[in-house]
Amino acid sequence: MLLIGVGYDKATSLHLAETRADFPSKHEVEDSSAILVGGRRTWVTYRTQHVDDSDFVQLGAEYEQAHGITPHRIGDAQVRLLAQPPLVDWAAAWMERNRGNGAV
Repeated sequence: MLLIGVGYDKATSLHLAETRADFPSKHEVEDSSAILVGGRRTWVTYRTQHVDDSDFVQLGAEYEQAHGITPHRIGDAQVRLLAQPPLVDWAAAWMERNRGNGAV
């Protein structure tokens, strides 16, 4: 995973971790969007997992500290090159320890 000029709050791979993790505050919400149904654009309402990126920056900082990751620069942009599977696994475990128990 390559983050160029953005932080962990924009790392959508962390939503994969969120989906895989099991934590007390995990819940579904009702959402709506336009979807093609039989070739026609239709407004559909459905249940989906609530997503929350409010702790992604903290999670990312702790991941970097735990793994000795140092951001680099290209021009004015901070750059991070990360292996995605270890990050997702670590983030899911972090969420299970920290979400919904008053820690975050």
